[in-house]
Amino acid sequence: MDRGSQIDDVQSFIKVISKNVKPWRLLLGRDVIHFDGRRGKVFLVNPQALEIGLELTTREINSFKYQDNFTRKIYKAEKCNKIYPPIFYQEIIEIIQTEKEEIKRHKQKDGSLEQQPREQQRPPLDVGSDLQVDNVQSFVEVIGDNCNLWRLLVGRIVTHTLQRKRGRVSAWGSKSSEISVDFGFKTAQLKYKEITRYKKDIFIREFNEIFPPLALKEILKSIQIHHEAERAQSERWAKERQEIERQEAQKLEAQKREIERQEAQKLEVQKREIERQEAQRLEAERQKKEVEKREAEKQTLLKNLKEHFERDFLHAHNFYQAKCTEHISFKEKEEHRGDIFTPAVLRLLNKALKEDKEVVLLSRKNSLNSLPWYVNYARIQKIPKNCNLDSFLKLLRFQLPEDLRQKVTISTAHKYKGLEKKVVIVLDAVPRCYPLLHPDLMFTRVFGDNIEQVVEEERRLFYVVLTRAVENLFIITETNNRSPFLEDLQKRKTISTLNWSDYPPLLESTNYITVRVGNQDGRGSNPTCTIRELLKVEGYRWNTNGWNAWCCIYPIQHFSAQELFAKAMWISRADGIEVRFYDNLENMLAIYRVDGGQLTCVVDNISNPIPEVPHPSP
Repeated sequence: MDRGSQIDDVQSFIKVISKNVKPWRLLLGRDVIHFDGRRGKVFLVNPQALEIGLELTTREINSFKYQDNFTRKIYKAEKCNKIYPPIFYQEIIEIIQTEKEEIKRHKQKDGSLEQQPREQQRPPLDVGSDLQVDNVQSFVEVIGDNCNLWRLLVGRIVTHTLQRKRGRVSAWGSKSSEISVDFGFKTAQLKYKEITRYKKDIFIREFNEIFPPLALKEILKSIQIHHEAERAQSERWAKERQEIERQEAQKLEAQKREIERQEAQKLEVQKREIERQEAQRLEAERQKKEVEKREAEKQTLLKNLKEHFERDFLHAHNFYQAKCTEHISFKEKEEHRGDIFTPAVLRLLNKALKEDKEVVLLSRKNSLNSLPWYVNYARIQKIPKNCNLDSFLKLLRFQLPEDLRQKVTISTAHKYKGLEKKVVIVLDAVPRCYPLLHPDLMFTRVFGDNIEQVVEEERRLFYVVLTRAVENLFIITETNNRSPFLEDLQKRKTISTLNWSDYPPLLESTNYITVRVGNQDGRGSNPTCTIRELLKVEGYRWNTNGWNAWCCIYPIQHFSAQELFAKAMWISRADGIEVRFYDNLENMLAIYRVDGGQLTCVVDNISNPIPEVPHPSP
């Protein structure tokens, strides 16, 4: 505990001072609060019985005046709580240190008396004497400097010479050389204790009569008993010291054996760890060589596939390729957040269904998780846990007219052997699907499986997929990650480039106009940066597809460019801004330029009526 800390309750005070008696006097004169809420000033302490005397004050109104009534009561210390003002921990330390110094001085004084010559010491008293000691001064002459005999006064009544009052000796402090005298009294209503401590020299000077008197035989017998007790205690301490030394020796020996055992165990563990690490290193090297061997075999196999790829019996009339990122409009980007794969498929379906052609979507596996494209299922009310082909077909049909939904089917490559459709869309012409090699294929060779035979089977399956188209074949792949079969196809047969303007997006029942706010040519990027916060407030979003601009979509019904500009908050702060208007087919309708807040029309075809395209609700 810090020396500057304070003690503000009785329980903490008792716990700190432990068995020391002297610090109890610090409570005298302080206010103590009882657990029942009563508060009084301490006028008495009894450390032996752990009791505290409180002087309680109650105030009453008598004849329009306040009158204080004082009542003294004794309480157990355990029933008292707060102390005010608090006691500093430093005060307790100083009292305890003072007590220790007095004990040390008494011990030094007792040692000097023992070193005096025998002729100067008090002659031995006659044990058979019948004398009695009835006053303090005679008692001191008989016991001399033997402090242990002062305990014979405990319980006897002594008389104060000056105050002429009698009290009972309640305690003798051998270490502090203090005598506690209780001048209390007891009545039917109140038990009062008033304990006062006196130093030994003051007690000898101020007290006289002792009642009942002490017999000299009793004093001498106490001295003899005390000497015998000290001698027995010394012998007991010697035996205990020898036992402790023996136990310490056994403990040290046991600790030594335990240390030796732990060292041996540690060396054994280190040895095993070294052996384990060496075994792991050898196993890692073996696995690395095996992986390198498998990778070399795979590369050789893929190289052979490209050399022997045949495309002599493809019956489809047209082949098309295109980048999916070029087709997506701002409207499609808003409807299919993060999904460029689904809008591309929908455009192909829209073109084929308008020509009254049936379409089949073919995939190598029943799951689309292996595709490098993200599919957004947010339009379906219940998002599927497993992204299989049925879930993807449900997503596509959900956005098609109800009378055309059955013209679109989906299947795996294996299930569609022997069947044909006018339009075939291959969804996954990527290496991880064509060819599809199982990770454990290298290890199954011990059972007779031949990797060349497996790849040839995959190549024949790819032939089946490409020959299912009667009129049009669309192959969807990744630009830098094509199937090796498709790369060889591009070397042997020309594949037309798909023009997305010929494949418009799937129209909704309500036409819309897309407003794009960008920078004029040669003005840099600062014009839109100045007004971007205002554009965000009005619902514009940044779009980098095509012309980099801030985009927002408005219904075509009752749309007016002049009304839009009149309500726009960013017009007054715009400088070097170009505003373009597009319809739902990405046809440009109008161009406006804004310089210094002034609006200039370049082209405006919005006034021409744009017919709505009816579309049955799904």
